[in-house]
Amino acid sequence: MTVRFGGIVSHHIGGGWGTETPNPTSDTPAYVIRGTDIPRVAVGDLRSVPLRFHKSSNLASRSLQAGDIVFEVSGGSKGQPVGRALYVTDELLARFDHPVMCASFCKLVRIDPELAVPAYVFRDLQLGYRDGRLESFQVQSTGITNFKWKPFLEHFDVSLPPVGIQRRVAEVLTSMDDLIEKNWRRIEVLEEMARAIYREWFVKLRFPGHQDVPIVDSPLGPVPEGWQVCQLGDISSVLARGIAPKYSEDGEWRVINQRCIRDGRVTLDLARRHGRGVAGAKQVRPGDVLINSTGVGTLGRVGVYRGPREGVTVDSHVTICRATDEAYVCWYGMSLMSEQPTLERLGTGATGQTELRRSDVEQLSLAQPSRPVAQAFAELIDPMHKTGNILAGQISALSAARDLLLPKLVTGQIDVSGLDLDAVVAKEVVG
Repeated sequence: MTVRFGGIVSHHIGGGWGTETPNPTSDTPAYVIRGTDIPRVAVGDLRSVPLRFHKSSNLASRSLQAGDIVFEVSGGSKGQPVGRALYVTDELLARFDHPVMCASFCKLVRIDPELAVPAYVFRDLQLGYRDGRLESFQVQSTGITNFKWKPFLEHFDVSLPPVGIQRRVAEVLTSMDDLIEKNWRRIEVLEEMARAIYREWFVKLRFPGHQDVPIVDSPLGPVPEGWQVCQLGDISSVLARGIAPKYSEDGEWRVINQRCIRDGRVTLDLARRHGRGVAGAKQVRPGDVLINSTGVGTLGRVGVYRGPREGVTVDSHVTICRATDEAYVCWYGMSLMSEQPTLERLGTGATGQTELRRSDVEQLSLAQPSRPVAQAFAELIDPMHKTGNILAGQISALSAARDLLLPKLVTGQIDVSGLDLDAVVAKEVVG
């Protein structure tokens, strides 16, 4: 059965943004999910979702409930159409300590459960975003893509199989999303453990055996005896901007750009391909620290690269930093991540053309620990990073399998009545 999307929607309303500071007599705190937050919230990463303040009257009709869909209707750009969607679950809402709503550039969409299974409709919207069915409802103006909401309600078709099949399709895809989210949360726990140990050892100076090490004065303040205050340039074998890429879909080099670096992580999901050779100093290696070095908003972001050893570089807006001494790689990476606020302030230049100069990066001062302390830290932290890499690989495989399954399940190419999920995932990953 095919129905018009508007015919199965029981409630839809635009979101809001609220204010940064409250009016104590009328405002209520609520988290606001923006279109840019959708990919991260979908895997359980809530760190980017801001807490804002809203009039209680506005919030009453806009608070998200389990089964709602957050649908992006504005803010897209070239190569990034609008129309991303997020399915709201009880588990997601339970992770927030205040009500949740969507932002002004999104819509809250509530499907009538008597007419369709909301989680299945969400999957059809996901497929429509991927296969281009949503593109005809988009309009470009002044560099921003907007969504034609009323025509979408009136003309977008949703194919609805029997309710039992809708539920099973939703269950299969949701089970894969749950596995992906669990892996992401395990990675977050490992990363927070590593940060906590770093703070204990190198900020509070409570490393193993610290009681027996005298504290001496230094240009950076008190440090343990045997530690050296040095500039980053003195302990780096590489400090270089990346290449000016010539993009090619079949190029052998993947090029990391500024969008690939966020929250201390480097992802290749948004990297593009480059076809020419790359000089040795600009070939990225595991353990390298990458720093966004151009523009406003992203400048100063730091990430440690832990991906493949071969075939990866960065573009000219990113600086590669590599420790000279292998024993210090782990400390080096986490130290630069802790210095991100400093690096963000070092940008110079006119608005929109801010640059992080190489000389400023080179002159960044750090208190380098003694070699035994750095080695002991690496022995403790490296296994956490390796486990995180394994989990990230599983996430990539699960995400690829889910994306392959999505059109086959929603269009009925796979019979879900007796589906063995483990067998299907294994087939899709291998195939």
